[in-house]
Amino acid sequence: PNPERATMGLFHEGDVVSAIAAAKAKGAPLLVFILGDDPSSAEMVRALEDSNDGSSGDTLRSETGDAGWVALRLAEGGTDAANFRALCPAGNAPVAVAVDACTGAKIGEASGADGADVLARELKDLRVAHESDLRLRTMAA
Repeated sequence: PNPERATMGLFHEGDVVSAIAAAKAKGAPLLVFILGDDPSSAEMVRALEDSNDGSSGDTLRSETGDAGWVALRLAEGGTDAANFRALCPAGNAPVAVAVDACTGAKIGEASGADGADVLARELKDLRVAHESDLRLRTMAA
């Protein structure tokens, strides 16, 4: 196991390539979390851990796990995060980047600096916009 990709229950447990393959097979966008050692990243980790305790992280866990994403966690400063950023520029950790696994296009990104609830809302907005875009592309085809 690669220590750069610490896993929690919500996250794909394979490498980046297998996460992309899983997202393509599922027809789902890839959601890449880049988390560091800073306090905001630590808050995101706490919010994403599996514990249905009524905390603000419940919304984020629900959006990440139940909404059709294939989620991957990368460590800020690690090789995987650097390689990902080379292909898909992203802001500072903590950040979540949504990518269309079929086209490789960046759907958008959401900063975790403002807390779990804000991040969950931004991710939902990205997902809904992407689903609408897919429907429009399907109707136009």
